[in-house]
This record gives sequence, structure tokens and C-alpha cells, in this order.
Amino acid sequence: SITATAAPARRIVEWGCGGGANAVHFISEAREFCGIEISQASLDECQRVLQEAGFEGFRGVLIDAETPEQAVQSAGQVFDFFLSTYVFELIPSRKYGERILHVAYQMLRPGGLALIQIRYDDGSERSTQKYLDYFRDCTRFTSYRVEEFWAILEKVGFVPEFVWLAPKQTEELSGDLYAYFGMRKPAHAGDSVAELESAKP
Repeated sequence: SITATAAPARRIVEWGCGGGANAVHFISEAREFCGIEISQASLDECQRVLQEAGFEGFRGVLIDAETPEQAVQSAGQVFDFFLSTYVFELIPSRKYGERILHVAYQMLRPGGLALIQIRYDDGSERSTQKYLDYFRDCTRFTSYRVEEFWAILEKVGFVPEFVWLAPKQTEELSGDLYAYFGMRKPAHAGDSVAELESAKP
């Protein structure tokens, strides 16, 4: 299970590191923190924040938004932990999100862990994705049903371990519904739902 995985995570990669708000909470255990971004200004700010906190192990990777797959080669190694929060609601489509998940899977070592936050759709008008005008609705552009995202994780090859739904007061403040998924990359071949399905005669 996810709780039995050895800690700490020495090599961490964050998809959409921004200015380092998440990163500062991980540097006490990390040897290396890799930030993936489409903005050089965000990478520069993240590096500045971590250096001010006394951490010199930051490495920024700038990618083109149209080709998220280039992050695999640009990062150049595998990681113990993959993190992404407040990114998936900004992406242009669910299909693009699946591309990011494939990248995350490739970037993790066998047995590695991931934590990903999404905006979820419970069928209500306020939670449905707004995909007609990106510039107006960019923070609510893409939503998933909880069971849909879980199934996509399994399709990619992950073993989902848990999903945590943000409490009611968070919904009331933001007007949005957020879910956090914890998952692992199988430590052994044939350990994931996707691999088991592909092995069926």
C-alpha cells in the first residue's frame, strides 16, 4: 500500500511548480526538487524562493505547453514522488490531462508515488467544466468525474490508492469542488490494472 512505501522522497518533481508555494514544504527531505513549467518567470521565482530557504537542489525544466512529453527527456532521470496541484483545471482538455499522466508515469521510478489534485464534476451546474472561453474561464476549464479520473489513472498504469475530497468550507469559499488523488507506480511488472487487462487472452 501507499503507507508502506519507504520514505523520505529524495527526488521530487512538481508539474506546475509556480513560485514555489508547494516546494518549500518538501525541501527538508528532498535532495533534488525538479520543477516543470511553461513559464521561465515561474521557474526563476521558484528557484529564488528555495534558495532563500537554503535549498540548492532545485532544477527547473521549461517545456512547450503543446508537447508535455518533452519533460521526460528534459528532466533526465526518474523520481520518487510526482506532485501536481491546481494545474489540471487549467489544462485545455481531459485528453491533455491523460498525456500528462502518461508523462508522470514515465518520470516515476517503480514503486514511486504521485499526488494530483483536480477540479471534479458532481453533475451540478457550478462544477461542470467551462470549455468555451479559455481566457474567461481558465481556472475552471477542465473538470473530471471522480470515478472517471480514477479509471484514467488505471488506464495509464497507476494503482490509485485513495481520493480525498476537499471539505465543504473549501467549496463555499472557492465555488469549486476539488479532489486529491494518491497513487503509485507498480513496483513490479504486471502489478497494475492496465497491465493485468492487457495480459488477458
